[in-house]
Amino acid sequence: MVGSSKNSSIRLNKGFTLLELFLVIVVIVIMMSMTIGVGAYFVWKNDLDIANANTALAWRRAQILSQANSGDSLWGVSIQTGKIVIFKGNSYAARDTGFDEEIEIANNLTASGLTEITFSKVYGLPSSNGTLLYQNTSNQTTSISINGKGTISY
Repeated sequence: MVGSSKNSSIRLNKGFTLLELFLVIVVIVIMMSMTIGVGAYFVWKNDLDIANANTALAWRRAQILSQANSGDSLWGVSIQTGKIVIFKGNSYAARDTGFDEEIEIANNLTASGLTEITFSKVYGLPSSNGTLLYQNTSNQTTSISINGKGTISY
């Protein structure tokens, strides 16, 4: 009987050894740690970019409302923690809160520089010009500027 020996001691090992399993886990952990770091960078950068775009949007909206003499009042923008507020009035402190429009931004951003601005009636000229700087918790920064004629750049 060729090929049907009962004393054949051929074994087929099925499964993984502990060493193989450990190596696979180590490789996965290394890949995940690299991915998380890169992903966090892009999330933080995106928060800054969105804040800049929303600030430009708010400045332009307040300028247009002032030019249209909406409500026979000046309109302005105030940058707060976690939000941008478009307001009706000569200043944020003296505003008519019933007309506030809020735009959310990331809570991890700190704003410095030009954090409040109003626009003149009819001409829409800004009350002040300068730069607004946003900084996140990982010290990444971005800036947005407005000049005396109302031109926004970022």
